[in-house]
Amino acid sequence: MTQNSSNPENFSGCPNLETLKLIDIRLEKNQTLFINAPNLKSLELSFGQPYMKYGRKVVIDGPGLMTFKYKGFPSIIVCSSDDLASIDDAYFHIYDWYISGLEEEDKNEDEDRGKNCIDIYSDEFRDRVLCFMDTLKKFCHAKSLTLSLESVEALATFPCFLDEIPSPFANLKHLKIEREPGQECMKVKIPAGVLNYFLNSSTVFELC
Repeated sequence: MTQNSSNPENFSGCPNLETLKLIDIRLEKNQTLFINAPNLKSLELSFGQPYMKYGRKVVIDGPGLMTFKYKGFPSIIVCSSDDLASIDDAYFHIYDWYISGLEEEDKNEDEDRGKNCIDIYSDEFRDRVLCFMDTLKKFCHAKSLTLSLESVEALATFPCFLDEIPSPFANLKHLKIEREPGQECMKVKIPAGVLNYFLNSSTVFELC
């Protein structure tokens, strides 16, 4: 899906669609990706950098959706199908939590990437974590959940949120935390509060 060739509303009203995989999605300012497919079973969304800015929205109406895979910046996901009651497997690879949400035209291509970072204790970063937790609630019926290590580290920044917001994952059977290539040998510390938020007595945990 490219910036010039696709309309973000092209996937509304697809009654026979069962599998949809969109790669390198590019949403401009104030654009929303609409997906309305009553028979959709599997959905994969992968957003291209730097087009997926914070605040972009994805609207999903797929009452039969069973598998969901998302790669990109934290974004607002709205589900019109009663929190996706049929979902079995959800995968979230959220990256660049710490990069400022500046529009591309405001950036200098030669500017050091580190200069665009935000403070992890800022209101902006706090809002991103809350947005992600709200997204996770939409997938509360999932039996298997995979999260990127960076996402877990972001959640760990605000343990008070994990204490104040009840875990939505009553049926979770399998939790997997996925490291980036090259991180396999690094020492990983995951606070107990984060694991307790997702795990129950019947959940299998895997770090890979």
